[in-house]
Formats: sequence, structure tokens, C-alpha cells
Amino acid sequence: MSSDFFTFARGDRNSLAIVVLALAAFSCSISPAALADDTPRTVNVRGEAEKRVAPDMATLRVEVLSENIDAAAARREADALTLAALQTLREAGLADADIDSTALSINPQYRWLKDARKQELTGFRVSRGITARVMDLEKLGPLLEALSDGGVNRVQPPALGVADDETIRRALLAEASINARERAQACLLY
Repeated sequence: MSSDFFTFARGDRNSLAIVVLALAAFSCSISPAALADDTPRTVNVRGEAEKRVAPDMATLRVEVLSENIDAAAARREADALTLAALQTLREAGLADADIDSTALSINPQYRWLKDARKQELTGFRVSRGITARVMDLEKLGPLLEALSDGGVNRVQPPALGVADDETIRRALLAEASINARERAQACLLY
């Protein structure tokens, strides 16, 4: 039996599909004992839907870093670079609602003195983060270049997305519900 079974299972795709369909029919069948019981019968299915959508917007995450022995001087430099970056974003046509510049961190920087076995303060590193939604992908490349030229010194890869993703999610959810209902009905036929 094992030799015939493996030959059948390893045969062409049609043979393998028959095995899968038989297993699916078996798993969806309802036993006579279950029909006689007053317990509610359930069928669990999973619906699927997929759609590929071209991106129509990008989220940029950029950062300016400044280092100085004086924390206040490092912050002033980071603030000036941030203001220049914000101006660049506005000149590119981004709305204030699509720009966020609330991230700020100030960190002391140390050097280890091996002979003295202690740390020595060497200065402060200030970073300011900016997040922006770019609704016109044609502006993305030139905007990244302008930000870099203006002092932005850290750029994460842009996150491409869809501006109206909720509408697409709802449509896919409706398709997945229909798919699940069709699968449940197919199981009940057996």
C-alpha cells in the first residue's frame, strides 16, 4: 500500500488535487450523531481577498543631528537645521497637517579614559526628527535631495502607502466575507 500511495501522491497535479478535495469534503461532513444532538452546529471557515494597489503617497522620516560641547549650542544648531527642513517641506507644497516635528532628544556623549578608569564628557548630541506625508510621489526624489542639501543628515527609506487605505480595506473585507460565505456553503453541501 505505501508504494501505491506515494506514487499516487507524487503523481501529476491532478492526482494531488483529488486527494486534497477528498480531505476537504471529509472535514466538512457532519456526522449523524451531531445532527441528532441539540448542540448548535458550526462551520469555521476563513475568507481571503487580495488586491495590489499602486502607492499614491509616501511617509518620510528624517532627522537632523548636531554635536557640540555645549548642550544649548547643539540644540540651537539642530533647531536651525530643523527650521530649514520645515521650510523646504512647505516650499514643496506639503501642508502643515502633513508635517510633524515633535521628536527631540539630547544625549551626553562620553569618552572612556582607560588610565583614569572613568568617563569624560565630550559634548552633547541633539537630534530632531521630522515626519512628513508626501502626497505627490513625483516630488519625493527632489524633496529628499533638497532636505539633504539643507542639513538633514539621517533619512530613513520612504514608506510608500495609499492615502485612502480605509476604503480599500473595507472593500477587501467585503470580498473576504463573500469568500468565507462561499466556502461555508461548499462545506455544508457535503
